[in-house]
Amino acid sequence: MLEANCHIVDAGTKIELKVRCIEVMAVRVTPELKEKACSKLANQLGISAIPKSNSRFLYAYVSSPVDSVPIDEDNLQVSLRDSDRIETLKFSNLEDRPLIAQLIERQFVINVERQTNLWRLSDSRRKWYEPEPLKIVSGIGAYRRYELSAIPIDNVGIGLVVNISTAFFTIDTIADFFGGNQSEIDRKRNHKRFTRLSQRQKGQKGTLWYDSGNIHCTCYFAQFIAEKTCSTYKDVKVNGDSYESLLDYYQRRSVTSVRENDPVALVSFSGIDHPQAVAAKRLRLRVMNEALPKDLKQVDKIKEEERCQQIELFFDKLGDAPLGSDMPRVASEFWQPDEEKIRHLNCPDLLFGQGQILTAPKDEKLSSYRKYYSQRLRYLDIYGCAKVPLTVLRNVYIAVPDPIGRELGQKLGKDITSLLSKWTRKPIKASTLTYDCFENAIARLRKTLQPSLVVFVFEKEEPAIYFDVAHNLSDWRIKRITSEKLNEFQSRSNKSERGCRDWQSFIEKNALDILQLMDCIPWGFANPQNYQAQLAIDVGWDKRNYALSLLTNTINRNNTTCQLSTIVDHKVDSKKETINEVILKDKIVELFEQGRRKKDKSIERVLVLRDGRECGAELNAVADAQRKLVESQVFTLQVRVDVVDVHKTYAKNLRLWNRNSKGKIERVLEGTALLLDRRTVILTSTGAPTLNQGTPNPVMLEAQTDNVNMILVAEDFYAASQFNWSSPSTAQRLAITLKRTDDELKIHASQEIRLGLLRGKPTDTSEQKVSSL
Repeated sequence: MLEANCHIVDAGTKIELKVRCIEVMAVRVTPELKEKACSKLANQLGISAIPKSNSRFLYAYVSSPVDSVPIDEDNLQVSLRDSDRIETLKFSNLEDRPLIAQLIERQFVINVERQTNLWRLSDSRRKWYEPEPLKIVSGIGAYRRYELSAIPIDNVGIGLVVNISTAFFTIDTIADFFGGNQSEIDRKRNHKRFTRLSQRQKGQKGTLWYDSGNIHCTCYFAQFIAEKTCSTYKDVKVNGDSYESLLDYYQRRSVTSVRENDPVALVSFSGIDHPQAVAAKRLRLRVMNEALPKDLKQVDKIKEEERCQQIELFFDKLGDAPLGSDMPRVASEFWQPDEEKIRHLNCPDLLFGQGQILTAPKDEKLSSYRKYYSQRLRYLDIYGCAKVPLTVLRNVYIAVPDPIGRELGQKLGKDITSLLSKWTRKPIKASTLTYDCFENAIARLRKTLQPSLVVFVFEKEEPAIYFDVAHNLSDWRIKRITSEKLNEFQSRSNKSERGCRDWQSFIEKNALDILQLMDCIPWGFANPQNYQAQLAIDVGWDKRNYALSLLTNTINRNNTTCQLSTIVDHKVDSKKETINEVILKDKIVELFEQGRRKKDKSIERVLVLRDGRECGAELNAVADAQRKLVESQVFTLQVRVDVVDVHKTYAKNLRLWNRNSKGKIERVLEGTALLLDRRTVILTSTGAPTLNQGTPNPVMLEAQTDNVNMILVAEDFYAASQFNWSSPSTAQRLAITLKRTDDELKIHASQEIRLGLLRGKPTDTSEQKVSSL
């Protein structure tokens, strides 16, 4: 039986909540003010409340009248007043379902805060941490984290969801890294360690956990002030209040652990446009997974059975009433969805060179799926790429630093181009050059007749060096390899047969990445999909860039034709996630028209995937682009365009597993889809066949337009995830369209940060990549 980390609230689909209408008394009531009022009721009175849309009222989940509550709001007179009006929210009303779920979720959070010793960061009420780390390695603590939510489930009711995850923080504080009477050697070592753990060598600011003594919150490292202490840092202003010193600020907030000689650091907080001074010993560094020591790498890979046990222990902390003594009860068992809500999606047949087809598994045996994945590289070796452009690059440059040496550089180039020649059925050659400095290598490459592709071996991971290469070779395709990795795998290959296999895997991985840089498509769809075109729209985490990626899959003269194109460009407004609708419309039209040939048939069905929640007027942009493309006959007159939100990092915190007849927990098969309602699907594109650690992390697909068949959407999303060209033997979580936009935006964001650090302003780069089959 399929099972989810979800407990159903009693009464199921018959659940009803009586709520009081609380009026926000203010001259101007904004959405932000209403949310602040809800937080006030939760923190001060333990009452869950949500804003009532298009009004100045809140819905409060409380039976007795609420006394007038004042709110501090920039010296304005703001208060809450009970209107004595009671309304009933019913699960049977579709529009009430998300409201009921939100109220129950907030009540769940309030009870966790009151009944446990867990703590949270102020920017998220739904994520709670254990007070002590479960494991400490090399000065880094692994903290167990609980992510809470409540979801409406069609024909079932409201489900309480608890997800288990892990966060990593340094045990050392910022004061330990930079302060004290350290020797010069210790100071350099600590500074280097901080840079590595904070990922500042990749352009990151360094995310910090700030324990102010009253609240925990997230901030970002700006600067350590060596010459100042909490008592000598004067004239502090916080939220309009003035303090004689930073020490005075803490003392007036009864934080007695801060002393007069404690060092000071400047940090940035969200919503404040200039850095703030805080006590450095109240700051700890958040460590991202990429910087973890080996002994912590697997701590966040939580298996299904352990996940179940941890969730059960969490509910034990809350007793028999997870929502509170006067609130609805909750089922003690995990939710097992009915078969009507579950779909097992089929894998697509894959097309390789010479018209050869890799047939998808015909059954649900793990062995069949594993063979399906293991055969991909074999088919690529035997039959070659599904499509190689006529103008494919025939020469690959290998640039290696002098300490690496020409001999190893030539071996690297020979082994990579040997695979590229086999896969493309074209003679690909390698030209090796050694360099003593990056400027020399760049100058020599720029003297070539035309831009090409270069495998650049970096001896140092300094942001300035990486930026200069990318900036000065902007017309080149660049594949980056670190000298550390190159030497490591080369050393292994000289020691054992296993080391030789590791070297071959290293070469294959890099060659596959280079193959895609050459605009080749290793394999495509052997058959048409539900949608002839799949368009992904994504915005970078820093909101500076956006990306579009288009996958088309049409039939011309009985041949399946695929094309993958990607555009990355700057956003007009970096403060919002939304993309300017006029610009977005033009880019969508450009993307559809650029690779179109006269013989191509007009497109009848289009799936638009939007990564994110704040879309603004982007639906208008899609509609405007649709009209333009109908006029140019790229689309048919009857074209259907379905728009779907893809939540990559927030799938309602749901995780899925199977419980067999003996009660044993087992990993789900990839392609398992769970329908929460007619508009929402939870999809696991990874699973038992190739996932060896942890629990599959699903995505949530949510329709934004009407009458969308979400099963067809899930099928095409899953099918496009089979283009795992960079790692053929492992299932891929995202459709290739979103994988491509995600990868490109990460690259552009890191380049922007580096350029900002080095030049003082962001670069103006736009990039377009096209592959066709």
